[in-house]
Amino acid sequence: MCVGSIEIIGFLLNKILRVYMQEDFFDMLKPLVII
Repeated sequence: MCVGSIEIIGFLLNKILRVYMQEDFFDMLKPLVII
């Protein structure tokens, strides 16, 4: 997989989390997403 593909997938996952989950829950998952 290309690094670009991983970045795009991560970006889409972040948008989905923001839309479907509470901000507090997203903030809790953010460190895991970065790692």
